[in-house]
Amino acid sequence: MKFLMGFLLTIFMTTHLMASERCDVQFKQVSVCANIDWVYGPYLDQYNSARISYTESDKVSSLKIIPWMVMRNHEHGSRPVVLTKTGDRDYLIEKAFFMGGMEGQWFFKVQLLDPSNKLIEEARYLITFKN
Repeated sequence: MKFLMGFLLTIFMTTHLMASERCDVQFKQVSVCANIDWVYGPYLDQYNSARISYTESDKVSSLKIIPWMVMRNHEHGSRPVVLTKTGDRDYLIEKAFFMGGMEGQWFFKVQLLDPSNKLIEEARYLITFKN
């Protein structure tokens, strides 16, 4: 019985630590981490929505999201998203559109901006689609 309790406690502690260390998008220069949670999607050929939040940084005042396709010989964006601030470091991403039938991978380009809307750092988040 003691072994079983110890085993279950170890599993719980490991799962808890892994959940608290989640970092979907890492910005190494400014030590910021962002997490994306899908509200609807992600699906191809449909409007999708997600929530994004990032860790506190005195350098970052806002962010920009760009749907981005990386293909063999070039890269390009998609339609602009609607980005609504819902908290100090929380945003709702709406109308994210990922066109299907293309050979390549879709990303979100996540850009951290300073108070004058100048780019601080950019990172990419790979979109993994639902069927």
